[in-house]
Amino acid sequence: MLSEEREGVLVLRFARFCAFPQLEHFFVTRCTPYDVTTKEGQEAIARLFGITSIFVPHQVHGASFLVFDEGLWYNASCCVADAVLTRKKGLYFGILVADCVPLLLFAPESGVLALVHAGWRGIVLGIHRRVLQAMQERFSVKPSDVLGGVGPAIGPCCFKVGGEVAEIFIAQGKKAFLKWREGSTFVDLKGIVVADLLERGMKAKNLEVSNFCTSCEEELFYSFRRDRTEKRCLLVAGLRG
Repeated sequence: MLSEEREGVLVLRFARFCAFPQLEHFFVTRCTPYDVTTKEGQEAIARLFGITSIFVPHQVHGASFLVFDEGLWYNASCCVADAVLTRKKGLYFGILVADCVPLLLFAPESGVLALVHAGWRGIVLGIHRRVLQAMQERFSVKPSDVLGGVGPAIGPCCFKVGGEVAEIFIAQGKKAFLKWREGSTFVDLKGIVVADLLERGMKAKNLEVSNFCTSCEEELFYSFRRDRTEKRCLLVAGLRG
């Protein structure tokens, strides 16, 4: 990922997506004077980057998503979801994360964009798979044409789980993404997301995967597992009007 600092705000961008001027995107790290979990902080970030207000759904670690299409809008106060899809220009969306996997999917030819918040529960429920399928069914996007960016998230070096959670992943055939060290079990969430997307037709060459671990990189990212913090980083994306 590429880094950029703007008036005290450090953001990261997927190098692959920087080739598409119609797409604005950036990942706000913890190096910012603004609290991006608040409306005021989100508005400050929007002003700084010259975009309209950022819509952030109420995330619940589930597998539901919202579709924003021509003539379709939702009351922001009741939008409970962990992903958004759109092809409507001039709308900007955000996903809050502090260890969970932030996923950006973009189909350049179709002009379809999706943002996904994938925690371990959402991954188990298949939110990333459901969103890719929705892009295909609702917008006639071929998975092979979709570009993907998997952002900073807790890595298999740090994401320790108990026996019950480990058994859930094993039951889903994900044992290859579990590692055992010193009597503890660790899960590779980003690896599971990538494998699932490839299995459903995306191409490896179209995926950019961040190697940052949010738990290891304390200076750059918030980590709920590390600090039990309520603060978050913010992935923003939208189609320029």
